[in-house]
Amino acid sequence: MLISSNQLMVIAAFRHCLGSKTYMSGACVQWLLDNWAQLTEKCRSVIIRELEEAFRFDDLALSDLNNMDRVFDDVSRSTWMRLRVLYTPSYNIEELAEDITAENKPDPEDVDFGESVGKEIR
Repeated sequence: MLISSNQLMVIAAFRHCLGSKTYMSGACVQWLLDNWAQLTEKCRSVIIRELEEAFRFDDLALSDLNNMDRVFDDVSRSTWMRLRVLYTPSYNIEELAEDITAENKPDPEDVDFGESVGKEIR
């Protein structure tokens, strides 16, 4: 595990690279991928929180008609998404599909759509 002053430097480098749209984003992500296990839980949680905040802001900027400044360009966004693999749960699609059996699928006859609205077509 890295000593606490090194953890501070990791967070500082991460914050600097997070806003960068240069090759440094890729270098930082690769370093974090290689050294994630050596970071403290606190350091990892700061990185996760701030990275997710950056993605939320970037998503908002992408959807904004006023063209807010984005956190990422398309290349750096895909680069930072590689880091999300470390803390985003993965799902086994086949296992999930097996859980959905005929027994737990809703019967369309049992679904209540409420009262109709508007005119009935005759």
